[in-house]
Amino acid sequence: IMKNSMKKLITDLKDMNQNLEMKVKERTKEIKMAYDELDVYKNQLEVKVEEEIKKRQETMAIKERMEGELNIAHDIQMSMIPLLFPVFTEYKEFSLFAKIKPAREVGGDFYDFYFIDDNHLCIVIGDVSGKGVPAALFMAVSKTLIKSRASDDLSPASIVSYVNEEMSIDNPASMFVTLFIGVLDLNTGTLKYTNAGHNPPYIVKPDSTIAALNQRHGPIVGAIDGITYSEGSIVLKPKDKLLLFTDGVTEAMNINGDLFGEEKLENFLIESHGLPVTPLIDELMGAVSDHEAGCEQSDDITILAFEYFGRELIASDTISIKNHINSLSTVANYFESLSEEYSIPMPITHKMNIALDDLLNNIISYGYDDDKEHIIELQFEYSKHRLSVIISDDGIPFNPFEEKPVD
Repeated sequence: IMKNSMKKLITDLKDMNQNLEMKVKERTKEIKMAYDELDVYKNQLEVKVEEEIKKRQETMAIKERMEGELNIAHDIQMSMIPLLFPVFTEYKEFSLFAKIKPAREVGGDFYDFYFIDDNHLCIVIGDVSGKGVPAALFMAVSKTLIKSRASDDLSPASIVSYVNEEMSIDNPASMFVTLFIGVLDLNTGTLKYTNAGHNPPYIVKPDSTIAALNQRHGPIVGAIDGITYSEGSIVLKPKDKLLLFTDGVTEAMNINGDLFGEEKLENFLIESHGLPVTPLIDELMGAVSDHEAGCEQSDDITILAFEYFGRELIASDTISIKNHINSLSTVANYFESLSEEYSIPMPITHKMNIALDDLLNNIISYGYDDDKEHIIELQFEYSKHRLSVIISDDGIPFNPFEEKPVD
């Protein structure tokens, strides 16, 4: 019995061993297959990782290239805007400062200023719809058209009407620009201006009173053709300041969604009325940044400030003559004595006498259609940078540009 039991036990152990070996082989095979599958997955993962790294590198390269191009675009755009101050230091009649802070690398805000002639200063501020590259391109075209037209045009209304017509002709993207253009006569302080859908500027008086130039003279520029804009006029007194800005100032938002707003801007101007134009703008920019309190800037911010001091006259006088040819010598003698008294250079005196002789001769000889006696008035003004004579008469109106050409 024991022998049989031992045999059976041995047989059973052999069977168990064989089964165990088979299971070990099967499990080993399974593990090997799993490792093989893992190797395949590992290889696939490595390929995918390499592809993803390559894609990210390509994306980064594209991003860096785009950022580089945008930085170049920013530099080009900023080079179109006068950024170096102070400007026109030879003129003591005014001071001017401006600052721009784009919300992106490039934007649609701009400002400009330049002399149309020795006595008229043109001041411009604009805000193009949208942001980024399209706005920057539209801004460049707008600014170029304005300056080109203003080179020989003293009417802001005429300048804006021309620019609107040109910008409206081919504008498939329906973009537009808000504009404020002013032309200042430095002699009189008279500011002619046209506001085309722009934020009303402020006049800041030396006594801290402020006034908004609320008059609008037409809609936004570039949207509708065939519009004739009008213009307004105001006389700046010495120490008056003119503040121009874009809606990035009043629409600056804090974390609570509160806008900087016109009321806060007006309070700032009242409190800071005595500041020169440069610290005025610097502090206003700081006030807007403080209001945003770390929030992302949502729009371009542009501010331009101008202070008028007036033009100090060295001499000013008015004489009246009758419409007789022999009155010409009276004018010549008067002007020569004026020149001697105030040390007006002889070449200027000589040229002015020739011009006066020619103008008065024409007025006396051809300006009247009767034999009555008429009075001609001459107003002389002499300052450091300018000598002017205004001749007023009641003769027949004559405009040489309306005359038909001679055959």
